[in-house]
Amino acid sequence: MYRLKVIRRNRPQVIKGTWQLDGRHKGDMVTDRTAGGAAIDDMERFVRAGVTTFDTSDAFGPSEALIGQFRSLSPRVADSCTVLTKLTFMGAPGPGAISGEMIEYRVRAACTRLGVARLPLVQLHWDNWGARGYVDAARHLADLQRRGLVGAVGVCNWDVPRLLELIDAGVTPATNQVSYSVLDRRPGLFLPPVCERHGVKLLAYGTLAGGFIGDRYLGLPANKAKLDTVSKAKYGTWIQQLGGWTVLQDALAVLKRVGRKHGGVSASLVAMRWVLQQPGVAAAVVGQRNALHLADTRRLFTFELDEVDMLDIDAAYEGAQQPAGDVYAWERGGSW
Repeated sequence: MYRLKVIRRNRPQVIKGTWQLDGRHKGDMVTDRTAGGAAIDDMERFVRAGVTTFDTSDAFGPSEALIGQFRSLSPRVADSCTVLTKLTFMGAPGPGAISGEMIEYRVRAACTRLGVARLPLVQLHWDNWGARGYVDAARHLADLQRRGLVGAVGVCNWDVPRLLELIDAGVTPATNQVSYSVLDRRPGLFLPPVCERHGVKLLAYGTLAGGFIGDRYLGLPANKAKLDTVSKAKYGTWIQQLGGWTVLQDALAVLKRVGRKHGGVSASLVAMRWVLQQPGVAAAVVGQRNALHLADTRRLFTFELDEVDMLDIDAAYEGAQQPAGDVYAWERGGSW
């Protein structure tokens, strides 16, 4: 099986997420670097700081094209960068949308936008399980893998039943990218034993809940929190489902206390470290609107949470209205 550079035994990684480049994450205009030359300049800063894997998608607006421009403008720096992307199907795909020819066309279009000859990893995101065809789409990607156009096939937001269905059909994905954080613990409910049995690695996005899991929100009144990006709107709704602002504040207080124990690292770093120490997690996908937190991110591997830390963080979550469903079930219209 093709092994991704990002997947290293017993060595978790940080991946730069690029959902922030889709045009809906500008937020505070003073710190906004999510478009044009500013976004491209920041890509070089991330690579030079050691964050050499980017995660993108054909559904993230101009993100693939911006990465392609970065590769063209800074080829020496970009050569050390691995780009992972996604093939996204929303709603009910129309006739011919999942044919082998159309899948190949979309993969080659992504190659063109990114300025690469092949894609190291293509992750299949299928939004509507009621629309059949996801197994066929994955099989077409596996065929492109055999032909060398795709390095590895992954999935995004797949629950256990569909993951097993895909594996039974002969396609074992290298990765499953899922929302995973101290607030969203659904991947830990059902996925770990299945992923371990079949060698599927977890890539965790949403580790900082759109930025809400951070020092700046500790002690901040709920009415002062601005939902000025699509990420904040999404995770703000999630926090309400968990039980509201108090749940977030309880978690932040514990994360901050644990951070002081480990040399004063931020609550964000403790939260990221918690995710990376969960079974089966190979990397955390962290989206950032700018490079202001790079120095902080580089401290992520200077400490490790011990058993007491993990228990303290777990205790802070006990008061939440915890979801009982599988990954992404609620987002697909299922019950909490």
